[in-house]
This record gives sequence, structure tokens and C-alpha cells, in this order.
Amino acid sequence: MEFATDVGNGLACKGQCEERVQSINRMIDSNSKILAVSNTQLRRNMIFTIISGLLFCAFGTYMGFGDNGLPGIIFVALGVAFILRGVFSYTRSAQYPSNEK
Repeated sequence: MEFATDVGNGLACKGQCEERVQSINRMIDSNSKILAVSNTQLRRNMIFTIISGLLFCAFGTYMGFGDNGLPGIIFVALGVAFILRGVFSYTRSAQYPSNEK
């Protein structure tokens, strides 16, 4: 093959495209590393958000819903919103493939 050069993970036109194919290979390798980090960040975000939501709900319940129960209701509502956001983060992280080989 006089017209092609093997650049590792692909073939490139000899004398024309080697650098471009090598650059694309570096981007693919970099994306793989970034994917692993983003999955970890999504899981950490999910755990933090759900724990925060549970704390908001507990604090709101502790404050009570009596005569002036508006602050308690607000805290519980915020807690539920945080928990739902955490669940959404979990379902979103499940959509991404893991980087494990």
C-alpha cells in the first residue's frame, strides 16, 4: 500500500493525513478519560443531592406544620425537589457507558 500509512488505530493518506488521524486518535483517548471522570462526578452529585434533600425534609418535619407551618412546608418541598434532582442525576449517569474494560 503505497498510498496509505498505518498510524496505530487507523490508516491515513501517506504524506497528507497522518497528523489529522493521530489527532483524532488522541481525542478519542481523551474522551474516554473524560467519560470516566464525568460518571464519577454525576454519582457524587447524586449522593450529595439526595442526602441534602433528606436533611431538608428532616429539618422541615422537625419545624412542624402547625400554626405557622409555612417554613416547615417550604423546607420539605425543597427536600423533595433535591431528592427528585438526585434521582434524575442517577438516571442520567446510568445512560452513559462506563469506561471499564
